[in-house]
Amino acid sequence: MDNMHPADELAWLRVEIRRLCRREAELRDSFFAGRAPAEGVEARVVVRSARRAVFRRERLPAVILSDPAFWDARLTHTVTVEARDGVRVAPAPRPGDALQLLAPA
Repeated sequence: MDNMHPADELAWLRVEIRRLCRREAELRDSFFAGRAPAEGVEARVVVRSARRAVFRRERLPAVILSDPAFWDARLTHTVTVEARDGVRVAPAPRPGDALQLLAPA
């Protein structure tokens, strides 16, 4: 990717990250359901369950939610990627750029 423009590389990486996240979710679901073997050649998957406290904002009284004393303003920065041609989400990877995943035997 040495010759790829940084904007195109970022777009390509984000597409790859989304694809990898989808694959990760599929694998996680398989491990949770016990459909995938947990012992690999170089790694072992351990599934744990834990309880944790969850804050329920919707249960707060409206008087608290609307009181500015309970709110702070924070500046955030966001980088978005837009297709220049209006059609593609991201440039297609060039030959050799695509990550190859091997299915377990």
